[in-house]
Amino acid sequence: ALEPLGGDLTMCRANWASGYIQAEIVRQVLQSAGYGVSDPSAIELGPSNAYTTMASGECQFWANSWYPGHFSWYENEMPDGSLVADHVQAVDGLFQDSGVQGLLVTKSWADDNNISTLDQINDTEELYLALDTDGDGVGEILGCPEDWTCDDILENNLAFAGWDNLVQTKAGYEALFAEFVNRVNAGEPAVIYTWTPSSYVVEMVPGVDVYWLSIEEDSVLDDSNPLGLPGGENHAQGDGFRDAPAETCTQPCQLGWEAADIQVSARIDLLEADPYLHNLLEKIRPSILDISILQVEQTAGDGSEAHVQQLATGWMEANADLVAGWREAASVAPVAEPAPAPSPTVEPLGGDLTMCRANWASGYIQAEIVRQVLQSAGYGVSDPSAIELGPSNAYTTMASGECQFWANSWYPGHFSWYENEMPDGSLVADHVQAVDGLFQDSGVQGLLVTKSWADDNNISTLDQINDTEELYLALDTDGDGVGEILGCPEDWTCDDILENNLAFAGWDNLVQTKAGYEALFAEFVNRVNAGEPAVIYTWTPSSYVVEMVPGVDVYWLSIEEDSVLDDSNPLGLPGGENHAQGDGFRDAPAETCTQPCQLGWEAADIQVSARIDLLEADPYLHNLLEKIRPSILDISILQVEQTAGDGSEAHVQQLAAGWMEANADLVAGWLETAKAG
Repeated sequence: ALEPLGGDLTMCRANWASGYIQAEIVRQVLQSAGYGVSDPSAIELGPSNAYTTMASGECQFWANSWYPGHFSWYENEMPDGSLVADHVQAVDGLFQDSGVQGLLVTKSWADDNNISTLDQINDTEELYLALDTDGDGVGEILGCPEDWTCDDILENNLAFAGWDNLVQTKAGYEALFAEFVNRVNAGEPAVIYTWTPSSYVVEMVPGVDVYWLSIEEDSVLDDSNPLGLPGGENHAQGDGFRDAPAETCTQPCQLGWEAADIQVSARIDLLEADPYLHNLLEKIRPSILDISILQVEQTAGDGSEAHVQQLATGWMEANADLVAGWREAASVAPVAEPAPAPSPTVEPLGGDLTMCRANWASGYIQAEIVRQVLQSAGYGVSDPSAIELGPSNAYTTMASGECQFWANSWYPGHFSWYENEMPDGSLVADHVQAVDGLFQDSGVQGLLVTKSWADDNNISTLDQINDTEELYLALDTDGDGVGEILGCPEDWTCDDILENNLAFAGWDNLVQTKAGYEALFAEFVNRVNAGEPAVIYTWTPSSYVVEMVPGVDVYWLSIEEDSVLDDSNPLGLPGGENHAQGDGFRDAPAETCTQPCQLGWEAADIQVSARIDLLEADPYLHNLLEKIRPSILDISILQVEQTAGDGSEAHVQQLAAGWMEANADLVAGWLETAKAG
């Protein structure tokens, strides 16, 4: 086994605020492995200086590379005649294909002028002059600081595409973005370069305030390096990026910048001398969604280095098991695996399939995406909205054959329905099974509580509310002497789980209110906005936690460890042993959850369930259903767009179709790999 060499390491970081959190997390992971790591804020640089600083040894590594663009700096020559590339290398890890970047444009201006591409702006005098703020006859694109890399890429792209009626404004990025925000809010024309993950696209939301602005396919920068910039062949943007949701991007969508690999870069001698360190740096891969959330919290904070460190520390505490796994895996030396033997192939049977879906709106998008993937494979799939059910009926409906599959199971809780008996004496489990795929360990769920009320009363757990008369009576809206938790509809599963948990934990001063969820959540929103006490069950992915933001409007409400429901099924409900919540969930960011964080509900596997005979008869279909794994972040974004829409089925189908178009290559890969026997 490999062991860390330990010792002191010198770390630097990028001079853009959205890179601070990931840098601090990498630092704290290494510190947890026994390394001494300098404060990266002490050496804060743009890329134009960072790589030569690492090559000279003044800094040994950073966690802010954006490849392939940053490979351009590898050709910089050092005083001894060597190149940066002789001393520094990229390290796999962090966020692969995750740095989405491109140009944003004022939505109202684009809509009013039917703007689809930057090429169109460049070629239309009225449009490029609308971006001319200094009267020199050319339009300005708000770009990047001169010590970054995007400024050089954009300059090369302007020359390559022949956008001679446009120029780049270079300045400090915060000043540029503040100017952009002012113009957009005033409905004025503006174009700016930006990227994700960052809080910038939370402040100026694509599809709401702005669009991602497309460029023509033949304007996507290649490796010709028209300006002859050092390393400029690395400015090439490959196939660009077409995968932004349709409603967020001018059509046809082509951002012109490929999604970057956001990685660590480090001195070669450091990595060669310490194989454990090299392994560990490759293993550090936090959730891009976590980083995005933390960046929003960072932006809302006081701007101090202490706050950045506090956010990273909270993440480390919430993800202690994950980090421990990285450290453990880093001790294993890499072993080359033999090439797998070729597998037999299977083909889709095709034919018509009957699909149903859940009666909660946050499940519509994933159901429609699954449907459209199957349709692209040649299956006829019924409109799932025609058979919309709660779990209490869905599993018996599949077992009876009236519906063959759905994409809305939340396991392990939904296994409780497998014990339902059918008219012929068989059980649901004899006819239906869960299918791996979709979103594993992704259905975070639990209780939300009014943040102001929790802060004013130092509330840390639901147990505390139950045990304190003043607190549980504050939740009593009907005067019966017990507090109400806003729960779930009676035909779901969470209502039964919550009832079992109330009995198990002895929360006898609390009861669950069951009703339609939209009505329950509307009531919760009203109370929170009025600063009144309220507690509700909710889940993610959903737009509910966008409307009521944990850490801003509400907290995730913890429960005591010994109140986490086990498999004892105290109410004797059919299948109630499947209501057990394992170890619960402790990984919510510290500022979003009452402490110590324990939601009491384990993160669910959101999966397809299907009739066993259907899967056995069509191995290709079984394989394909397992392969369908869209990004949970994509689904979350689409759910927000769905909530902001007109509520029609046509809008759900349109959002799913846009996702299918934007992810055509990904879907094609699923269709192909499903053929493996």
